[in-house]
Amino acid sequence: MRKWTREERASLQELTDDIYNLFVNDIIKARELESDKINEFANARVFIAAKAKNAGLIDEVGSIEDAKEALIKMSMVQNPVWKEPDLIDKLSKRLAEQTKSEIASLLFGVKAY
Repeated sequence: MRKWTREERASLQELTDDIYNLFVNDIIKARELESDKINEFANARVFIAAKAKNAGLIDEVGSIEDAKEALIKMSMVQNPVWKEPDLIDKLSKRLAEQTKSEIASLLFGVKAY
């Protein structure tokens, strides 16, 4: 619970920078992106799917069902069996649905008098 020393902060910053650079370089190689455009995608911003696709970070925009169909085709599995969602997945889905509902209610339920 003491204050960090300069050396400790520098060590942690070096580790963070190394991990960041490793991650970014892996993305550049895997997605065949130009390294001089690193600030277009590696700047801690959140992308919506369409912008991520335009930046070359994803291949397609689709649903979970689209992803499952693509996986079946790529794997050539005849009778795929999907794992049931665990409790965290179920709770996350429920929270997302409730949040979406609340936002829609706020946006579209507002009445002007």
